Amino acid sequence: MVLSLLDIRNYFCILNRFLYGEKRNLSGENINGIMYAAKKYMVPQLVRHCILFLIQKIAPATVCATLQLANELDEKSLKNSCLSFIKSISFDSLRQADLNVVDQQTLLQIISLHELDCEEIDVYEACVAWAKSNCEQNHKKPSVTNIRKALGPVLEEIRFPLMSSSDF
Repeated sequence: MVLSLLDIRNYFCILNRFLYGEKRNLSGENINGIMYAAKKYMVPQLVRHCILFLIQKIAPATVCATLQLANELDEKSLKNSCLSFIKSISFDSLRQADLNVVDQQTLLQIISLHELDCEEIDVYEACVAWAKSNCEQNHKKPSVTNIRKALGPVLEEIRFPLMSSSDF
């Protein structure tokens, strides 16, 4: 039997050290890869350490990317911690550049929170900024049509009646 380690080669040594009881070297730079490797090779103790590390490091600049990771790796406790954090400081979270790296489903998850502590115009502006970034990443002109296509079902979650006419 041959194991392919191409997807975790940079993290295999840390994973191995953890399995043999040595110190774990978790950092913001390696946490995503280590957590992926720990999930892939079913090392629940290391997954728990990664989740605790990420929860302790949640900040407005990283919460959206952490939520994306929680969704990708199906980590409900981490997801719930991120969503609670976003609810508590949503205006700051929506203004962070980190929102531009999430996928459409994660954006939809964020703006579907009815407890967001911000004006709906802030939600709208954050979504438009995300869509423009998405267009640029896909080498498309950020036209109105392309922005609408990028937003897709996200557009339906923006509560336009809560905005004033002066917002438009």
